[in-house]
Amino acid sequence: MQASTDPAWMVAERYGISEQTVWKWQGRDDVHDRSHTPHRLQTTLTPAQEAVAVALRKALLLPLDDLLAVVREFLNPHVSRSGLDRCLRRHGLGNLRALKPKDPKPAHGSVKAYAPGSLHIDIKYLPQMADEDRRRYLFLAIDRATRWVFVRIYPAQTAANAQRFLRDLQRAAPMKITRVLAEELAAGQGIEIDLTMPDGKGGRKYITPHVLKHTAITWAVQRGAFLPDVASYFSTSLETIERVYWHHSPDHQRSAVEAMDRRK
Repeated sequence: MQASTDPAWMVAERYGISEQTVWKWQGRDDVHDRSHTPHRLQTTLTPAQEAVAVALRKALLLPLDDLLAVVREFLNPHVSRSGLDRCLRRHGLGNLRALKPKDPKPAHGSVKAYAPGSLHIDIKYLPQMADEDRRRYLFLAIDRATRWVFVRIYPAQTAANAQRFLRDLQRAAPMKITRVLAEELAAGQGIEIDLTMPDGKGGRKYITPHVLKHTAITWAVQRGAFLPDVASYFSTSLETIERVYWHHSPDHQRSAVEAMDRRK
């Protein structure tokens, strides 16, 4: 075919092929068939979104359909199931069973049951992309009972971002959060965290996001924050801030003290 001097239409009729096929082979220097795989894979996810999807797969061990729901809600609403599957396979994460720990199961024992509202919170480092000047942090929470997932990405692992995450988590959670599990995160950083408080009966009870929010508001007022800003930031009415937290402010009863001082 390559050595033929006949017109392309004549060669095509002779071999029962299209003229385009004749032109393709006549333009090549070899006679070996080439791969039909596209040189550039079509993908909806950006490299940064792929990195987050990979981190979620490794951290949460979610099945493909569950991971697809999370990726569509938090990363890219247009990603397809097949596209996400190809992404996982490219990163060696296509087989979920192979990712799970292979520790032998105990002969006897009971599985601890969690009620909805028991959330595990973790933080993962994301790889730095070529167009970024620093790494980002993936904050994620998963409900142990329902497998509901909440995800946020922040540029730094700071107390302020942790507060933002807890606030947004409490707003978005479809269930009442009753327990926060962060033991694995604490162990990974060499820190011991006690997420309990006295229950008033000589025992201990778990700290809820409401308690953390109460503490954060108290600290903000103690530092002299503008009360309307506090109310807006913590999604709490100004009336509640003034009634419950105003006595923590350094300006509390200041005018009365100054008036008494002027009488001396």
